[in-house]
Amino acid sequence: MNSKIISLAIAAIGLTAVTGCDDAWNYGEDNGGEGNVAITTTVRSDVQVASRAITGQELSDKLVLWISNDKGLVRNYEGESNIPSSIALTSGRYTAQAWTGDSVAASFDAKCYKGSTGFNIEAGKTTAVDLVCKIANVVASVKYDESVADALSDYTLTVGHHYGTLTFEGDDTRKGYFMMNPYAKDLEWTLSGKLADGSEFTKSGTIADAKPATEYVLNVKYTTSSDEIGGGYFTIEIDETEIVVEDEIVITVAPIIKGLGFDISQPLTKEAGQVGRRSLFITASSEMTSVMLDCDLFTSLIGMGGSDFDLMAMTDEVRAAMEAKGINFVYTYFADQEASSMKINFEPEFTDALTDGKYAINITATDSENKTAQAVFAIEISDAPLRLNDVAAADIWAHKATISCELTQDGATGVMFNYRYRGQQTWTTVEPSSSTARTTTHFLELSDLEADTEIEYTASCTKADGSEFTSDVKTFTTAATPQLPNAGFEDWDESGKAYLICAPGDERFWDSGNHGSATMSKNVTTKDETVKHGGNYSAKLQSQFVGIGGLIGKFAAGNVFIGKYLDTNGTNGVLGWGRPFTSRPMALKGYVKYTPANTEYSDNTTEYPKGVMDKGILYVALLDGSKVQGDTQYPDYPVVVKTEKQSDGKPKLFNKDGADVIAYGEIIFSEATAGDGMVEFTVPLNYNRTDILPSYILCTASASKGGDYFAGGASVMYLDDLQLVY
Repeated sequence: MNSKIISLAIAAIGLTAVTGCDDAWNYGEDNGGEGNVAITTTVRSDVQVASRAITGQELSDKLVLWISNDKGLVRNYEGESNIPSSIALTSGRYTAQAWTGDSVAASFDAKCYKGSTGFNIEAGKTTAVDLVCKIANVVASVKYDESVADALSDYTLTVGHHYGTLTFEGDDTRKGYFMMNPYAKDLEWTLSGKLADGSEFTKSGTIADAKPATEYVLNVKYTTSSDEIGGGYFTIEIDETEIVVEDEIVITVAPIIKGLGFDISQPLTKEAGQVGRRSLFITASSEMTSVMLDCDLFTSLIGMGGSDFDLMAMTDEVRAAMEAKGINFVYTYFADQEASSMKINFEPEFTDALTDGKYAINITATDSENKTAQAVFAIEISDAPLRLNDVAAADIWAHKATISCELTQDGATGVMFNYRYRGQQTWTTVEPSSSTARTTTHFLELSDLEADTEIEYTASCTKADGSEFTSDVKTFTTAATPQLPNAGFEDWDESGKAYLICAPGDERFWDSGNHGSATMSKNVTTKDETVKHGGNYSAKLQSQFVGIGGLIGKFAAGNVFIGKYLDTNGTNGVLGWGRPFTSRPMALKGYVKYTPANTEYSDNTTEYPKGVMDKGILYVALLDGSKVQGDTQYPDYPVVVKTEKQSDGKPKLFNKDGADVIAYGEIIFSEATAGDGMVEFTVPLNYNRTDILPSYILCTASASKGGDYFAGGASVMYLDDLQLVY
C-alpha cells in the first residue's frame, strides 16, 4: 500500500569542528577522547486518517530519544526541543532508540512509531546518524463484498487482543491501530450479524503473530454455492501488506547561539578599551531566514536611523556602515546537509569604543522552519579588576552555597573571598576552591553554613599596578529546612469509614489506600500505640486481602503516601502523589519495624511470584515542575497513579527514571527488622540535577513492594518520626 512519510529532522549537522576560509569555522576543539553525534530522525507513517491527522508538532513534542552503550542508558531526551543539535559522547559503540506518537492498545487514530540503530563515536569527529522510526502498530481494516449485505444485516467485525479491541460497524472503512506485546502476539477477530431468518450469526478467527508495520485487510465474502446457512457460507480472506511510504514533512530544532570563548549567558565585564574582538556563532539545522540584532546604542553609534537590523536582509549601504563601525558577519549554508551557520564579529573598533556602562545586544535567529532562538550579548564596561557575581538560586542549599567572581583586567591576581553572617563584624577570608580553565572565573563553595540565614560576601584581588581592590558587598540567604507535616503520624481522623492521617477537619498532607479498602469495611493503614519511636502513635501498614470470604475482593497493600486518594474505579484506585516543595534535603531518615510474609496474591507473577517472601519499600523523590507530565483530569498533582490496567496492559505508575525526577532515594526491606522495637533507617537522596530547585516532593511507603500489582502477603510495616536531613 502506498502511504506517507513524516520526516522528523532532529538535527542535520553538528558544527563543532568545521574548517574553512575564515576563522569563523574554528569552533570547538578536540575533546580528547570525545566525539559528537548529530541525529536525524525520520518518522515514517502510513497515510493519515481524516478524523485526526497527526501534526509534525505533535510528533515533535512526544519524541523520546535514548542513547545507550553496553553499560546502559547514557543520554535521554523528551521532546524535540530538548535535543541538542550536537551531542558530545566518549569514543565507543552506541545504540540510538526513538519513540513518538501514542502507544495505545487499540485505536482508530492513535499511532506509535519506533526506531533503533547502532553507531560509533570517534574522538574529535562528528558522526551523522539517520534514525528511521517506522510505524510500530499492527494495522487492520475490513472490506465487505457486495454479496454480504444480501445475507447478513446489522453486521460488525470486532478485532483486537486481551488489552484492547475495536469494532468496525457496517461498512466502516477506517483503519484500526493495535500495539502488540509479548503477552498479546495474535489478533482475534469476530464477525457478527443477523441472518435473513432473524437468527444470530458469529464467526471467529485468529491472525497469528501479527507483525508491526503491516496492514491486514479482512475481506468478507458470501458464497451461495453451499448448503451451509441456508444455501451459502461466509469466508474471510486476509491480505497481508507491508506499509510503504512516499511523502515527508520536516521538523528541525531551533538555532543555537553561542559565544566564542565566553559564556553568552553571563555579562562580559571589561575595562574601557580592553574588550577586544568578540564573536558569536549561530548554527541552524536548516537555512536561516532572519538574524536580528537590536541595541539602543546602534541608533547613535552606527547612525542607521534605528536600533535594530536584520543581517539576512540588509542593503549594501547599511552593511558597509555597520562594518565601518566594527560589526561584520559571515554566513554559510551547507546545502548538502540542509544546515547553516553564521559568525558575527564585534571588532575592537566597536567594542573598545564603549564607555563605562552596561550594554545589551539582543540576538534573534529564525530559520526556514520558523524555529526561533534568542540570546542577549551583555557587555559591562568598568575599571573594576573583578566582577562579583550574584549567587544563583540553584547554588544555594541549606548548609552550603557557591559564590564566584570573574577577573576583568589583565594582570589582576590573588583573588580572595570574604564572607560573614549579616550582623557580624568579622569577615572570614578564604582562597577560591576552583577556577575555570582560563583562571578568569573563580569559585568558592561555602560549607557548614546555618540554614535560613543571610550571608554577606565580597571578593578582592591585587591589580596589575600592585594596588588592592575589594568589590562591593552582596548578600544571599541560605535555604530553609522545612519538615514534612505530621511526619510522626500523631494526627488521625477516625470519624469515617476510611481513617485519615490528619487531625479532624485538617487538610491531608499524607493519605493511604484506606479509601478503597474501606468499601469492604477494612483500613489497611491505621495508628498504633504499641509499636512506636516517639509520641503516642506510629503508622501501621498492614497488607491483607480485602473482601468477602477470600473470594470476592482483592489484595491491598498497607501503604502511606504524600498526596491524596482521588477516586476508586471498581477495585482499583486513582492516587494523586506529591505536594509543593522547594527545598533540597540530602536524605530522609525515620524508624521502622517490618515483618514480611509469603506472597499469597499477585496480578504480576513474573515480577512478584507467589510463594516467595514479600518485601517492603519506602522511596522519596523531588520533582521538576516544568517536566512533570501530570494528568489533565487531576492537574493539581504531579504524579497520578492508576492501579487499573491501562491500554498497555499495565497500571499507570511513578517512573523514578523520568525526566521530571531531580533526586531520588529508596530503601527496600527484604527481611524482618531486628529486635522487637523499631530500628532507624536513612534513605540518601541521589541528585540527577543540581541546577534547578524542585517544585514537588513525593514519598510513599508500602508493606508490600508489589502492591501496585496487588501482589504480596500479610506483611506489616510500622513507620514513625520521618525526618528530612539537610
